[in-house]
Amino acid sequence: MRLLLILTILSAFARSVQAQAPVYNSQHVKLLGTWDDSAIGPNGTWVNNRYSSCWGYTQAGREYAVVGAQNGTYIVDISNPGNPVKRSFIPGKHKNAVWREYKTYKNYLYCISDDGLPNSFQIVDLKYLPDSTHVVYDGDQPFARGHTISIYKDIMYIAGGTNTLVAYSLANPEKPVLLRNLADDFPTTGQAHDMFVKNDTVYGSFGYKGLKVFYFNKSVPTFDLLGSLTQYPSSGYNHSSLLTEDGKTLILMDEVPASLPVKMVDVTDLKDLKVLSLFSSGTKATPHNPFPAPNNRVVISYYEDGIQIFDVSDPKNVVKTGYFDSHPESDSVTTSGAYAGNWSAYTELPSKNVVLVDMQHGLFVLDAKEAYGLGVSSKDLPPAQLASVWPNPTSGVVTFHSKYTEVADIIVHDFSGRQIMAFKNQHPDQFSFAFGNEHPAGIYFVTVSNGNFQQRIKLVRQ
Repeated sequence: MRLLLILTILSAFARSVQAQAPVYNSQHVKLLGTWDDSAIGPNGTWVNNRYSSCWGYTQAGREYAVVGAQNGTYIVDISNPGNPVKRSFIPGKHKNAVWREYKTYKNYLYCISDDGLPNSFQIVDLKYLPDSTHVVYDGDQPFARGHTISIYKDIMYIAGGTNTLVAYSLANPEKPVLLRNLADDFPTTGQAHDMFVKNDTVYGSFGYKGLKVFYFNKSVPTFDLLGSLTQYPSSGYNHSSLLTEDGKTLILMDEVPASLPVKMVDVTDLKDLKVLSLFSSGTKATPHNPFPAPNNRVVISYYEDGIQIFDVSDPKNVVKTGYFDSHPESDSVTTSGAYAGNWSAYTELPSKNVVLVDMQHGLFVLDAKEAYGLGVSSKDLPPAQLASVWPNPTSGVVTFHSKYTEVADIIVHDFSGRQIMAFKNQHPDQFSFAFGNEHPAGIYFVTVSNGNFQQRIKLVRQ
């Protein structure tokens, strides 16, 4: 009788816990695992968040999530996504931070925060993971505060805080060296909020001053203005951006006022930037940051709407393909555009799992392959198993090595995105093609696709 009573109580307790567990609405996105330290309380600020931004890191076959919290930075092992494990904690000098942002270069993690003093710039050596992390710098040089960070090759760009838009060399990763301050070349441009950088072209989000595009010539060094977009539909506080895979379109978001749509901007002519279309999650939630995803998808952190995933292959007709709502406190009716819910995501892990950090609920590890249009059948093997080209680099003839036996279209583009060759209904497991004299040395992209799968391979022509 006593045993029966105990079992009854335990069963009732389990049902109570289950009933209180959050329900996360989603479409074509699967929840794999979560991590949340209950000891991290709200920071008592205007947004009262527990967490902020995130990043991802891979080493020796293991995957990690970098999780920004009000008290510092957590390194969480997500190699087994169903059981995330905290490996390290790096305390922040500012103990109740609203903002933390991250990037990695080689085995170093760069941590910044835009909160008031006391604050610091931190560099953390990750090479000893999963055993430990080593803080190699924690101080106010070359700055104590920064809002956003971008790293392209060995150049680190910092915006916000005490920076306008500043470039630093990471030739010595433990000791960044100032290369150039944008204010030295454009003293009246103002402070950038964020920037997307590719091939030394800096797409700068300058708040209410709009989008400004610069070329950073690191050999001089100097910033040169290439183009700007200051007036456009549904403009506001220009917050962040991302270039599409083909480099022709910039995905642009304005954070203030709340609930503004996302813009698709034609950047093929930087002297004549044009908005091609607008799109949104379908509610009043506010878009925050965009992240690259396979198969011409973009993942957008959408605050109260969690992550929203879109197919941007046609910039004039963007299509929503999936979502995961990490913020059950609001739904499609009660979403107001407030600064709560999903702050950031990371989408570039080898597993293609998505790291999401919610300001109230912590870390989520997600499988978004269905939303990416990537199946799980034998037809849709991971790219590492699907197809490769050899030799790469090549001086002429290219041969495919593939386990993908169904017919597919094979399209070759040059670095500018111009199609130079197209082969329809080919078998990638038995196909070759050759570059001609009209194809100069450089970088090309080979796309293998049919209705089930698309893979893009970078190819170097010598």
